[in-house]
Amino acid sequence: MIKQTMTSPFTGGVATLLCEPSTLVFRKETFQYVHQFYECEDTHERFTTSEVDEANIAQVYNKYRAKYGIPFPEEIKRIRQHYGLSATKMSEILGFGENQYSL
Repeated sequence: MIKQTMTSPFTGGVATLLCEPSTLVFRKETFQYVHQFYECEDTHERFTTSEVDEANIAQVYNKYRAKYGIPFPEEIKRIRQHYGLSATKMSEILGFGENQYSL
């Protein structure tokens, strides 16, 4: 296992990427996920970066999608390519506005 580190914004020393089980409420439902965060080795203060925040929330989004059978963006793209659908047609199928899919 590779230990991921970065410079601590608190001391300029080493901060290590750690994780722990956690829960998050999303759309009035509680989901369990593995919360990632950095911890300053000098002060033991915890913090995250934008990238870590995105990874944390992506876990919860993915659990929600899986629970309700909502296709993942990659799956939607594969379906569109498989059937040779235009962005406008795919937007119509998904019930979006005409330009929403391409956005």
